[in-house]
Amino acid sequence: MPAAIVITSASTVDPCGAPPRVPEASSGDVYAEGKLVVRKDDAYKKHSCPGSPPHKAKATGSSGTVYANGKLIHRENDAISCGSKGANGASSVIIG
Repeated sequence: MPAAIVITSASTVDPCGAPPRVPEASSGDVYAEGKLVVRKDDAYKKHSCPGSPPHKAKATGSSGTVYANGKLIHRENDAISCGSKGANGASSVIIG
């Protein structure tokens, strides 16, 4: 099972070649390894792809059963709207 993504978890490299980036939104009071947990629809920081203006992305993949503040928790290898994936999660917090 994949690890929970937290506010300091850098994503995978974007398919367009943009470097990894961290989320900029999360739960305000649910933690994994002392860091705030990222949920489905929480935003990632802006990034730029060649030939396009800077744009934001959001967590689109998640657990189907585990929630934080009424939103499903985003995990390692879950999709991000720009085509990259959640990565570098809290390894001691495994989410089904």
